[in-house]
Amino acid sequence: MELIERQHTKTRDRSRYVAYGGSAELFQCTAKEVLFEGPANCGKTRGVLEYCLMLLTEFPGLRMLWLRKTRKALSESVLTTWEEHVLPKRHACIHGTARKENSSTYEFPNGSVVVLGGMDNPDKVMSTEYDVEVYFEATEGNVKDWNRMVTRARNKRILLGLNAETGRPLYFHQIIADCNPGPENHWLNERAKVGHMHRIRAKHSDNPLFDEDDQERLDSLTGVDHDRLALGLWVSAEGMVWPMWDREKMMCFRRDLLKDKDRPTGGYRFDWVFASLDWGMVDAQVFRVWGVIDGSIYLVAEIYRRMMSPIWWGDRIAHLKQKWGIQVIVADSSDPAQIQNLNDRLGPMGGNDQPRIVVPVQKGPGSVMHGLKMVQGKMESG
Repeated sequence: MELIERQHTKTRDRSRYVAYGGSAELFQCTAKEVLFEGPANCGKTRGVLEYCLMLLTEFPGLRMLWLRKTRKALSESVLTTWEEHVLPKRHACIHGTARKENSSTYEFPNGSVVVLGGMDNPDKVMSTEYDVEVYFEATEGNVKDWNRMVTRARNKRILLGLNAETGRPLYFHQIIADCNPGPENHWLNERAKVGHMHRIRAKHSDNPLFDEDDQERLDSLTGVDHDRLALGLWVSAEGMVWPMWDREKMMCFRRDLLKDKDRPTGGYRFDWVFASLDWGMVDAQVFRVWGVIDGSIYLVAEIYRRMMSPIWWGDRIAHLKQKWGIQVIVADSSDPAQIQNLNDRLGPMGGNDQPRIVVPVQKGPGSVMHGLKMVQGKMESG
């Protein structure tokens, strides 16, 4: 692949571009999966787009997919750079009234095409095959998103050669994750650590337009934002058990879980409901109610209190059992007598048919860490 030189510019005057550092490495990279990472403002996205333009121009009929977590976000960031700084003026792929806000594709005169999409509507773009796929701001995505992209990288346009043993043709396919670093144990970082992705690190020196003002802005950041965006480090917030926690991705309104949003009394879409109980007196006792929908688990109610009597707890748990239709309560087995008393309160003695709803669970060696990893896996899978 020949390196196309075009100059970096912040204006609409497109002339030569010269790829430096990580971007130059990307132009020569043939790895199937690429993690293109680095701090903010080091030219990663510009480099990826220039690389894509080179491929689209040199290989007629190429099919390429560009994604962000939402299609709207793609327009507001990547496509602005693409149309205003990368494409030559009046390029044929922009025609008529179609612009970044309403385009679904960029079609080149040589038959190459860029398909635009977001993982908020993956079925719209995941029904076909591609030679190259790019996930911009890939830390927003999850392993499920990436796996879907892997299955679509199977178009056959760029021939690399023949398999020496079988004689079958070998084709070039590539999936690129473009991002700033995130939490240390983010799935992208872990995937690169074990060798499933080729890691390319960009630096501020890769961007000839990076100046003292840019450096001053980044230096003013604090905490993990400074480490990730200024220094380009994969770091987790101090003290976080699950640093991949994302409030916007992992929280929803209760009405979103209703069978019918227009009928709040019509019940929820849960496949089943369970609860968890951790005993306490001086330390807090915690009771949580969880609803399950297609394997996803939603916390719908919680009591967190200290110094409350077993009778007080029994009344509250009985109320939540009736309200949510709890089928089983998984409890710390450190106090068998309390478990028996609670079963009596919730079972026949409390007027219910189910004799035993509270199930004691004995912690074993390593079980706490195992539980933390299970929760982490659920969070990372979205």
